[in-house]
Amino acid sequence: MTDKVLVIGAGAAGMQAALGMADAGIEVLLIDKSPIIGGALAAQLNEDAVGEASREGDVLPRSSQIKNHEKIEILTLAELTGLKGTEGHFSATISQKARFVNDNCIRCNNCRDVCPVVRPNEFDHGLSYRKAIYAPLHASVPHPFVINIDDCLNNPPNYMPCQRCTQACEDNAIYFNAPMEKQFIHEVTSVIVAVGAQSTGIERLKELGFGSHPDILTDLELDCFMSNTGPTGGFLEKPSTGNEPEGLVMAMTNQSRMAWHRAAHQVSWLVEEEISDITVLYTDTSAYGDDFESFWKETVGDGVKMIEGTVKEVTAKSDNSLEVVCSEAKSDKTLILPCEMVTLVTEQSPPHDLKRLAKRLDIDLAATGYINLPNGHSSKTTRAGVYAIGSAIGPMTTKHALEAATSLANDTGKAHVEEATEQQIQAKIDAGVQLRLANLINNIADMGKNG
Repeated sequence: MTDKVLVIGAGAAGMQAALGMADAGIEVLLIDKSPIIGGALAAQLNEDAVGEASREGDVLPRSSQIKNHEKIEILTLAELTGLKGTEGHFSATISQKARFVNDNCIRCNNCRDVCPVVRPNEFDHGLSYRKAIYAPLHASVPHPFVINIDDCLNNPPNYMPCQRCTQACEDNAIYFNAPMEKQFIHEVTSVIVAVGAQSTGIERLKELGFGSHPDILTDLELDCFMSNTGPTGGFLEKPSTGNEPEGLVMAMTNQSRMAWHRAAHQVSWLVEEEISDITVLYTDTSAYGDDFESFWKETVGDGVKMIEGTVKEVTAKSDNSLEVVCSEAKSDKTLILPCEMVTLVTEQSPPHDLKRLAKRLDIDLAATGYINLPNGHSSKTTRAGVYAIGSAIGPMTTKHALEAATSLANDTGKAHVEEATEQQIQAKIDAGVQLRLANLINNIADMGKNG
């Protein structure tokens, strides 16, 4: 019987679970639909990122740890298409799209320089640009470039009008003759779903002014500035000018506990960056809990202006600076907050294809649209042998997602060790029985000779 575990989703939680189980001696197959591992925190998880702490002060798994672990197999651009069998004896069908670039790639950039197709880089939330052939991040796993075939001028194998990248590549790393998709079948004992959640609410933010000015950002875009492997190397710059802003307004358009966690650590970073004038506009802190004030003071400190009120719109002035129009809760007066940059907070919702994945796994979803965990269990789904962790079961902080991943990995590792111990004991018993049987046969044979 195999002891391999399939982990679906290579974000922070999936990587943490994979590392924990692999360190316990369990074979892990880690798959993700993205061309790289790391999920929403990919920039923070790569080997070039400074430090190993997330925005909540937790030690994060590293992409290099996953890549170098002998017990972990990585499949990117891959998704589960079917799962047959029962716990301990699953047969998982995996479909993997072509990367079109092999391990010969050294990221020399020759192909990227000649590619005529330019697109916003979704891995930087559109703050930088990429080509049809590109590296999603400065350092990422897997290392080779990838071709987004939907953006490429070529449509292999029959329509190939552009050969610029193949002609520029000196390492024979690009192969358009690869099959568009491959299928693999893996025997696994259990499945862990760690697909995370997706950010939503952009349309609502557009009504407030997002998209009308380059210096009106989402909290996810601010995260990119915070990363030393992001588009600015870890410094806050106004996209409109490249200069550091003197003042910033963070409008809490989402006030969940997780949103407040992210906001607190972002504001703490802004204070460290010596942004002189920071204002947080909010209407409610109850979702965080009774200890909000102590949490905020411990994380952010003093010196940040807090205004209880509702943002109405963000407008640009003639000098290219911004104004936040809001309604103050206590006085019901309209306030105008001048600033140079605005951050609007996104919401989280279940991934758009979670319903399809749940159907393939034959598990139930809750009324919220996230994976259902019956009887209040921390990770067990409605199908034996299939587990879910992290934001696949609902919005949660990185801290809680990592804790859930570590707990499940520990439980799985303990069960693996116990099973291995039982097998070793049984093997010793079987060996002893066989030895005694052999001795008995020999004794009978000797008696026959002597009789």
